[in-house]
Amino acid sequence: MNHITAIFVALGPGGFSALRVGLSTAKGIATANQIPLIGVGTLAIEAAPYVHREKAVWAIIDAGRCKLYAGLFDIRNILRGKIADGYQQITHNELPSILGKNVLVCGEAVTGPVHEKLLQLTDHIYMVEAKPPTRKSSTLARLAYQRLSAGEFDDPVTIQPIYLQSDQHGNAEKANVGKKDNDYNSGKKIDPSSK
Repeated sequence: MNHITAIFVALGPGGFSALRVGLSTAKGIATANQIPLIGVGTLAIEAAPYVHREKAVWAIIDAGRCKLYAGLFDIRNILRGKIADGYQQITHNELPSILGKNVLVCGEAVTGPVHEKLLQLTDHIYMVEAKPPTRKSSTLARLAYQRLSAGEFDDPVTIQPIYLQSDQHGNAEKANVGKKDNDYNSGKKIDPSSK
């Protein structure tokens, strides 16, 4: 492991156990080797390949139980690790009302259960109908490397997964009893870049 000079990790949203195990492993390696740790949001990984098209980009992934994780991105905010409208959890039925016009919609959920709803909106949105998996490790590496090159690192002690579902939030709160609350566990809609 002596040749590893930084650790890049996806922060979620995603599966509760996968996020906790993945981030715990990344934190352990970074701390033990005293190397930088950089976290990148899952939806930013989905959106990054498309933000150069001069349109706002909605990235959507399935959250189960007729819900989606969604995030709004554009070229200005994704290159700085920022999110225009935060990550949010919405229902399938809420999706058409948040999209707006002249936007590009990407992510694994585009070809999933909301595909028919999106097809009804194609007169004012653009869809990327890529087959899963749509998140690439190379995109995670590129976004994290941009932050590393700018000298932006995350603190391995305080970095947390991005939880948006109420049961994930509750489980994380139980695990953090007695620990200081943080922005990532404070509500439904967050901006992970504001840390």
